[in-house]
Amino acid sequence: MKYGINKYLGNWINKSGELFTIQKQTNGSITLSVTDKEGLEILRPFLDNKPMKDMPVDYDEYMDEFTVYLSSPEKGYALHFCMHPADCGPNPDEEIISPAVSCCEKYDFFNQYQGLFDALSNLKKIEDQN
Repeated sequence: MKYGINKYLGNWINKSGELFTIQKQTNGSITLSVTDKEGLEILRPFLDNKPMKDMPVDYDEYMDEFTVYLSSPEKGYALHFCMHPADCGPNPDEEIISPAVSCCEKYDFFNQYQGLFDALSNLKKIEDQN
């Protein structure tokens, strides 16, 4: 059984077919990359169209959840992820991660760009594509 951030490593897919890849880099850091169902990088229009690729993961070991800042951390526009117990989903053998979005109210990121996350849904673990 994997513990800590290691249980999150791998490929996850949402109901829209977007692929979330969480991986450990050679320097030991953890990153998240997101592609659409066609395998194309998803761009962040609020950050000079930088792709959602190799975004640093901030893991909270105590809460067993992690955050990925979509813009600068002080602006608070972030994705948050936590793992559900195996028996929360329709199939008790599936591993499921729940995402959430947060942002600082004084910045209008969420209202302007919520279309990027309209399909925000649970992520299911899938087999490695290699």
